[in-house]
Amino acid sequence: MTGMPAVLGKTFHQSRLLSCRTHGLGACPLIALASVLPLAQADLDQLQQDLERLRQRQAAAGGNSAAAPAAARQQATPAAGSASEQQGGSPLAGVKDAVDKLLIADFFFILFALAWLGAALAERSALSSTNLLDAWLGLWQWVFQPAIGVLMLGALVSGAVGWAKDNLGQGQR
Repeated sequence: MTGMPAVLGKTFHQSRLLSCRTHGLGACPLIALASVLPLAQADLDQLQQDLERLRQRQAAAGGNSAAAPAAARQQATPAAGSASEQQGGSPLAGVKDAVDKLLIADFFFILFALAWLGAALAERSALSSTNLLDAWLGLWQWVFQPAIGVLMLGALVSGAVGWAKDNLGQGQR
């Protein structure tokens, strides 16, 4: 291997392999590291080439490197503004935000119900008491099942609104 220091006429890789085998360690992690080192050098060379190309572009664009980041910020600002205008101006965006907030609240409510069920089952098995489970079962049909249904329906509506916003909104632009 080129680029590795020679140790007693052997490359670094060969001497570590010999050392690891002598001590009964089998494959040594340093061998893997030694095999990656040429790749790391190639990556560094690529980064240096990219940096040089960037400096050439900056020199061609304005001459000094301080003006280039300011120009990049000015170009990014209108693009960010137009994205927020498109998102805020659409009536579907407001509906999607409201549905998403409702889904988040409903999701955490369902997690609370699941934790309550877990506590009720733990109480029943540990204490042979069914107080929590009886209270939970009384709310199952009228509270928890509709909450799960709202979550499923909301997920479908949110996906449909997102799809409509992406696909139907393209014709308006």
